[in-house]
Amino acid sequence: MDVRAGMSPRSAPSAGVWRMLVLLSCLSLCAGRVEVLDEDNYERVLSEPGVSAFVKFFAPECAHCRRMADDWRALEEEHADADSVVIGSVDCSSAKGEPLCERLRILGFPTLTYFTPATGPAGEEYEGERDYAALSALVAERVRPRCVVDTRAECSERELNYIARMREAACEGRRNEHDRLALLVSTSTNLKPAIRRWVSQRVHILAQLLQGCAGS
Repeated sequence: MDVRAGMSPRSAPSAGVWRMLVLLSCLSLCAGRVEVLDEDNYERVLSEPGVSAFVKFFAPECAHCRRMADDWRALEEEHADADSVVIGSVDCSSAKGEPLCERLRILGFPTLTYFTPATGPAGEEYEGERDYAALSALVAERVRPRCVVDTRAECSERELNYIARMREAACEGRRNEHDRLALLVSTSTNLKPAIRRWVSQRVHILAQLLQGCAGS
């Protein structure tokens, strides 16, 4: 059924408005591991087995929060389909967010904290740069469970296939590949989120494989 039927040309939403409505519907239904956190769900989400999280505590009126809003949305987009990483936000001015922020003694905005098995439930506050590249690197390096080459723990099928291919390469080839990808991820500002994530994963794998090349 066309819900626009019967609308006058003046009242019918424009094509741009319809695209926005579709996008908002997708965000509410398909957001994956992007979470709006508050007093009701904070403990449950952060205690899920096998899940790490990066959480922004903010207030809408905060100028610093508004400046980093686009970079945080890009980070959410990058990890929207991730199973093991939650990108969460707590609005400390909302009815259910304010008591949570008071209980956690959040004193400044934005406060960015990541939670992993290494940090425990207290988490560790992030005080680095707030642009997308820095936030994405933080998640890749400290938050996202990393593939362990020797045990294959936390390795996806794609990573396992890459490990097998790189094991067949000579040490010089591994080193060249590592240096090329490391330079790419550190200097490129226009990489799509999924590509940046895969490049970072390969750099991490190659760094481990190069440990076996010491002295060669």
